[in-house]
Amino acid sequence: MNSILSFPIKYSIYIFWIIALLSIKTVVFQFEELAQIFKLLFTPSLTLYYFSGKNRSNAYFIILFFSWIGYILILSSDFSHILAGIIVFWGVILLLLDTMIKELIGDFLIQFKKKHALIVAMVWMIYLLIILIILYENLGSLFWPILFYGTFLIGAGFLSFMLWTEQRNRTTLSLMIGITLLIFSGTLLSYGLFIENTSFIDSLTELTYIGSQFFICYYFIYQPEKQHEF
Repeated sequence: MNSILSFPIKYSIYIFWIIALLSIKTVVFQFEELAQIFKLLFTPSLTLYYFSGKNRSNAYFIILFFSWIGYILILSSDFSHILAGIIVFWGVILLLLDTMIKELIGDFLIQFKKKHALIVAMVWMIYLLIILIILYENLGSLFWPILFYGTFLIGAGFLSFMLWTEQRNRTTLSLMIGITLLIFSGTLLSYGLFIENTSFIDSLTELTYIGSQFFICYYFIYQPEKQHEF
């Protein structure tokens, strides 16, 4: 079994980027059927890339699984499935928050006493406020669920910055970049769902999502294993 898996694991980074680039290309050129196939293959290829590292985090395996399920649900044209996918991604955010809180020195409230914390928090809060103002007329009864999800998402952005300023290494930088891209991806997805969906928005959503997943995966591969046990 090991010999069968050794070849794809050895070249997993190339397999991942080939599938990622094909996924982006099929979205850009609106090859809808092919795009769905490559989107379904994206998370398994990311999992294969994760196996190429030495670390094994139960939390990250759950994150990968939830991300895949959420991704599948969002591929549906049925709005209830898309909403379910967003809820699943909320679970992913909770796991990422749990991981970061465990690594930070001090609890969540103590982070606000650190240098630049209030500025970063205000920037993310203003960003969320602007997005909600843009979406407000089209959200209807979904305003509160979106506000709830968005608050957790920008909370993850805030904590990723605090973790990076505390440790200042390439893995926490990678996590911060990944979560920031995830926030932008979620913003673009919301715009496409509630205001206007175009091929340009679809392409940017796909690009930022793939980038976010790669940088988050990089963090879990190379961050010391003891720091992200589940």
